[in-house]
Amino acid sequence: MYDVITIGAATEDVFLVNRNFTLVRSKKFSTGVGECFAFGSKVDIQDMMVDTGGGATNAAVTFRNLGFRVAALTRLGDDDAGKLVWQDLEERGVDTSLIITDAKRRTGYSTVLLSGHGDRTILVYRGASAHFNSQEIPWHRLYTKWFYVSSLSGNERVLKAVFADAKKRGARVAWNPGRGELRLGLRRLRAYLAETDVLILNRDEAAMLTGQRGAAVKKVIKALGARVRGMVAITDGAKGAYLWTPRAVFFAEKYGKPAVNTTGAGDAFGSALTAAVAKGLDVKDALRLAMMNSGSVVAQMGAKHGLLPSMPTLTALRRVKIKKLGE
Repeated sequence: MYDVITIGAATEDVFLVNRNFTLVRSKKFSTGVGECFAFGSKVDIQDMMVDTGGGATNAAVTFRNLGFRVAALTRLGDDDAGKLVWQDLEERGVDTSLIITDAKRRTGYSTVLLSGHGDRTILVYRGASAHFNSQEIPWHRLYTKWFYVSSLSGNERVLKAVFADAKKRGARVAWNPGRGELRLGLRRLRAYLAETDVLILNRDEAAMLTGQRGAAVKKVIKALGARVRGMVAITDGAKGAYLWTPRAVFFAEKYGKPAVNTTGAGDAFGSALTAAVAKGLDVKDALRLAMMNSGSVVAQMGAKHGLLPSMPTLTALRRVKIKKLGE
């Protein structure tokens, strides 16, 4: 039996750094800011690296580093990028026997444009991992204590099957939904939320799901907390993160060194939080571990290189300051 099975995307990531990318503020951009360079120009890159990414693989490495027996369930193309992802997982001790190979589609691919200040824009080709088919998943082999479900590109059929399988086995579920799932809307997702033990979102995703754009995070997190059976975490970028439990809401400020690259921060946070819950840590220590792991990963290039290599001591954990905000 596995301790955790992670489900979601796998990609080959190429990181390109140019400190001269211009940030332009405009309502034409969905985030209010565009990362720009001259059209038709040849842009020199000051640094680059190739790595593997995707929610399923990033989370799997955190669980493995923290001492869990973990397998990644994802889809890869029969190509060099797929071999790179597969080899990287095996070298890091992640079980790859559940990976599905797609003979027709390429492995997912991302180009990450870094401004040199930690901000980034990601160009994503979702590839094979966006085409899960519930009929090809080896359900008879998914013996696990926890499922960690990340982006499924809006595939509700697979989402429904995963939650049904978890309920049948008595497994617990941590869920970090992608935008494809969030677009299904709160009404269609409420049955899954009710079966979720740990829900992880960033602030924009939480506002998108609840329709409460502009509302205070504490109000949004309490609205979501009323719909889940466990706990809710909302990350708020460099400001920190919130954790809702039935007894109280907690807040942790940003922890660690200045960000070099924020890619993988959410995966690092959510998987470490879930790992702490699975180990039975106090909720405050669970939030501390999540902040330490995400703070560590953003201090280095790539979505995996900065992950905590092992479980920190309680003394180290408690350097992360936590505030109780009340019920």
